Amino acid sequence: MMKKKAQVWIETVLYTIVGLAIIGIVLGVVMPKINESKDNIVVEQSIEALKTLDQKILDVSKETGSRGIIDFKIKRGYLMIDGPADNITLVVDDLSSLYSEENVTIQDGNVQILSNKGQKKNLVRLTLSYGLNITYLGKDEQKKLTSAPLAYRLLIENKNSGQIDISGG
Repeated sequence: MMKKKAQVWIETVLYTIVGLAIIGIVLGVVMPKINESKDNIVVEQSIEALKTLDQKILDVSKETGSRGIIDFKIKRGYLMIDGPADNITLVVDDLSSLYSEENVTIQDGNVQILSNKGQKKNLVRLTLSYGLNITYLGKDEQKKLTSAPLAYRLLIENKNSGQIDISGG
């Protein structure tokens, strides 16, 4: 009688261990795919946000003195307003996989997409380049906006023909 009770307990423990091992293996295979999908969604949302920003800049650039306000959310990475280079770059970092082919620039509308592989994590650079003079607070310099829980409120203003000033944060 005692032998049967011990056998039942041993079987229960073995089945539990086997079940936990199977769950661990499934999670080990599925979690990287889930993380990759989450990363791709973040990059695609970032591309759409940049397209919206680009459209606002193009609308404002049509007429001197016009202004526009946009709320810009940075979920991951940072936004670089580069006055000297007259471009705006959103860098999405800490990606588990490459978004596109490594070191090959692709276009999505006006957004240039470049994926770079790191030692542990990857990043993607989303860039808008302009033939306009882009400034931040009237200065031809670089401004870095980092990820934050709240959206940045950016004021885009056409100061004069060909100069677009961005302010806010």
